[in-house]
Amino acid sequence: MKLFIQEFDDKFISNLSLIEHPNIVIVNDDISGNLYGIHYKYNFDTYVFVSSLMTNEIYQYILEFHKSKRIILYHDIVNDQVLGTISQFCINVGTLDSNNIIKIPTLINDHIFFNMNKQRSKHIPCFIDHVEILDEDLLSVLYPNKKFNIRLFGSSLIRHPQNIGLLSEKDRAEVLNSSESCLMIDDLYLPEVLSCGTKILRPKEGNLIEDKNSIMTNTETYAQFLIRILQS
Repeated sequence: MKLFIQEFDDKFISNLSLIEHPNIVIVNDDISGNLYGIHYKYNFDTYVFVSSLMTNEIYQYILEFHKSKRIILYHDIVNDQVLGTISQFCINVGTLDSNNIIKIPTLINDHIFFNMNKQRSKHIPCFIDHVEILDEDLLSVLYPNKKFNIRLFGSSLIRHPQNIGLLSEKDRAEVLNSSESCLMIDDLYLPEVLSCGTKILRPKEGNLIEDKNSIMTNTETYAQFLIRILQS
C-alpha cells in the first residue's frame, strides 16, 4: 500500500507518518495547492487529510476520487464544512464523540518509544504540547520560584527561559531515554513515558511528586490501528 499523509504538526499525524511496516510505503508532505499533481505523479492508494486543513482543492479531490481511492479524514476539530458533507465519502477518525467517527484509542509507536537502556541524566523534560498558558502548579516548580533542572518541550508559544521549544517524535523518544524522570502535566504522552522506562513526576505546590500509580492501559500500535480502520 502507498499512503500519502497530509503534513500537520500533531501527535497523531506525526506518529502515523513514522509507521514502519513491510507492506506500507508512506509519504508525509505538504499539499500547498499541488494535490492533483501528487495524485497523477505518484498514484497513492490511500490519502490521509486533516479536517482543520480542509481546502476547496481537497474537498473537490474527495468528491472526484473517493470511489477509486481510500480516504481517511482526521477530525482534529469540529469543522462544519466537513461533518455531514464530505465526511460521508471518507473513513473518519478522531477524538470527537460521533457515531460516524472511529474513536482513536490509546496508541503507541513501538518502533520509536521503547527502553533503549541508555545512561540517563538528572535533566527533567516536561512536554507542554497544546499548552497556551502555564498553570500555577507548573509555574511553582519553574524558575524563578524553584531551580529544578526542568526543560520544557513541545511549544513555540510559551515564553519562559526553561522552554527549549519544539522537537520531533524521534527526538522526544531520545529525550525520554536520556532522562531518569519526566515531569507530566497531562497524560498525552503517558504511554510513551512508561514504554521508555522513565519515572513520572507531577508538579504540586512547588514540589515534584513521583507518580507510582500511573499504569499502561490497553494500547494499539499506530500500524495496527491503521490496518484495522482500512479493513473496517
